[in-house]
Amino acid sequence: MKQAAFKSGFSLTEVLMAAGILLVGFLLIAGTFPVGVKLTAVATERTIGVIASEEAMAKIHLYGIDPNLLPYDRHVPFDGISIQQYWGLTGPQKSPFISNEAFANLRRTYGATFAQTYADEYFQAESLYPSTVFFDPSAAAGARIKTNLDDPQRYFWSALCRRLDQTSNEIQITIFVSRMAGQNVRYPRYNFNRVTGVPMTPATWSASNYPTPVPVMVQTITGSHIGFQQGIRWTYYFQKISVTSADKAKAMYIAKDAILLDDQYGRMMRVQDIRYPDPAIANDLGEITLIRAVDSDGNPATIIPADGDGLLIREYAAANTIYQRQVWVIPPALAPSVPASSSTPPKVVGRNPCVGVFQGQL
Repeated sequence: MKQAAFKSGFSLTEVLMAAGILLVGFLLIAGTFPVGVKLTAVATERTIGVIASEEAMAKIHLYGIDPNLLPYDRHVPFDGISIQQYWGLTGPQKSPFISNEAFANLRRTYGATFAQTYADEYFQAESLYPSTVFFDPSAAAGARIKTNLDDPQRYFWSALCRRLDQTSNEIQITIFVSRMAGQNVRYPRYNFNRVTGVPMTPATWSASNYPTPVPVMVQTITGSHIGFQQGIRWTYYFQKISVTSADKAKAMYIAKDAILLDDQYGRMMRVQDIRYPDPAIANDLGEITLIRAVDSDGNPATIIPADGDGLLIREYAAANTIYQRQVWVIPPALAPSVPASSSTPPKVVGRNPCVGVFQGQL
């Protein structure tokens, strides 16, 4: 009787090797999913930031700004938190941000007490995105903003405005679009007179429901230098700065990839790297490496050292000279157990809530 030929199968070693190769392949494929989710979220937020900024610019243009009431060497905030301070101005317009026609229409819609009763909440509702907010003047104070539960408002925009120069009537508007971490999350609010720029006393800081830019004083670091990195299309400016001694508590307000807006010239620079002050080292103010934001000033192909405005602070006129400048930045959310009002900057935790910073002119 003829015997059947012996057929050998895979050995255990071969099976384990094949399973290992298959496992590695699956792990590599699975690893792409979190990256894809993150990139999708970033792309979504960038798209939302552009749309929200365009809507913000349209609303600011709709309500009107009188350039004669704006400074040229510092920024004046335009958001629902700041608007109420402008009603104390004299004249029929009452506010540098509300044209006579828009002001009259608002008072016809919401009554003669609009300025005193509704202004702050109304413009907070105007700054929320998605813009499906309903403003109910008949509700109690603090509850007039009605949001859509099916389309919650997760983003908030605020703008900083200044004239381009002393003689120009053109207005530069910088719009910060930020995400809100949750319904009960609060953010630092810096209380100062938006008209004069003088801080309020005694309680300079309080809590806000919405992320808005706050001022921080920074300075060049003694002995640091400006380097260049040649790109394909343009040259970047690098600059190392630190917070000032007076604003050391605000160092945590600045995070990596945050955008800083120079208060005097309106230039933007991105935080490339940051080293926070070391409490174990006396007088340590940390170190911030800045790179000029590529979306500011029309992306010039080259920047020469003589272009002082191209720097956040300015070019050096003498060796080891320290220059100070105020910048604006969106701080993270307040840390737990922070008092509602304080004369010192409150502590913050979490990531940078700013989605994007956009500039335009009117």
